[in-house]
Amino acid sequence: LIPLFVFIGAGGTGAALYVLRLALFNPDV
Repeated sequence: LIPLFVFIGAGGTGAALYVLRLALFNPDV
C-alpha cells in the first residue's frame, strides 16, 4: 500500500513540475 502512495506522490510532483516548466517556458499559455 505504501508503494502506491509513493507512486502517486512521485507522479503528482512530476506533473506539477511539468506544468510549472510549461508555464515558465510558455508565458502566453
